[in-house]
Amino acid sequence: MGGATVGYALAKAGKRVLFCEKGVADSNVDGATRGDYAENFFGGRSAITPESREIFKSAGRCVEMIEDTSYESTRSFVPFIGSGAGGSSALYGMALERFFPADFEPRRHHPGASRSTLPDAWPISYEELAPYYGMAEELFRVKGGAQLSSGAVPPLSDASRELTAFLTEKGLHPYRLPLACEFVPGCTGCQGFLCSGACKNDSGRICLAPALSEYGAQLFDDCTAVKLIADESRVSGIVCKRKGADYLLEAKTIILASGALATPALLLTSANPQWPDGLANRSGLVGKNLMRHCIDLYAIFSKSIPATGANLKELALND
Repeated sequence: MGGATVGYALAKAGKRVLFCEKGVADSNVDGATRGDYAENFFGGRSAITPESREIFKSAGRCVEMIEDTSYESTRSFVPFIGSGAGGSSALYGMALERFFPADFEPRRHHPGASRSTLPDAWPISYEELAPYYGMAEELFRVKGGAQLSSGAVPPLSDASRELTAFLTEKGLHPYRLPLACEFVPGCTGCQGFLCSGACKNDSGRICLAPALSEYGAQLFDDCTAVKLIADESRVSGIVCKRKGADYLLEAKTIILASGALATPALLLTSANPQWPDGLANRSGLVGKNLMRHCIDLYAIFSKSIPATGANLKELALND
């Protein structure tokens, strides 16, 4: 999401931009893998096989096995993340929530985390970031949310209205979840797969496509970055593989925006004499403190029966 957004801004400002994308540029070649999970198109689980590999790729999904060495024995899995135009934003459930001011002072709110590397505060404040939150919400046409007053949203479902009343009576403060979508008729809030309609505002649709069609940007898809070429102070090139050929791409400015797994991995594998432990890794923290998408799930069932196929992703609660 970051790479497409910053590339769009630079292309719009008149810069020459080349996007390097590991996945496929157009995940809608035959329309077969939109509107449902990739697994449902071959009746399988998430394991990557020769049969399922192309389906996963056309569904905008990662097809690489990851080895997790944080356990006593190594575990291998295929991460449920995006690979293709829009990255993981092509798969997300459209929710774009701001961080809260308290999130910018982590140590203050977690004094018991004595063994962590939590800082007292971020180097920037919520107040400094707030104008850019507003710009991003306007760009991605976000509707709803605790901070947002613009953007038409459809009425809450009966189930959500009942749940809102119940939570409010308990002294809690539910609000409309901020969603980056158009709420087209029949919207079911597709989450975990490519949207089959012009509804989900992911970075492929909002940023990458207009950068290419309107502002002269170019795209290398099926392009794997292998190593960054750098000296003591700057990165000057990228060694890539594309369709069986090796390339050296050079530019005045190179932006690395490959997500929480691939970005640190590429920095670490780009070690050189000036950076023996990986680029920008004098702290030894590159690749550490990985934030996983861990959750505790609580199922709350309303007495009302929600309409079949409706978008039930409507409420947020931060009490």
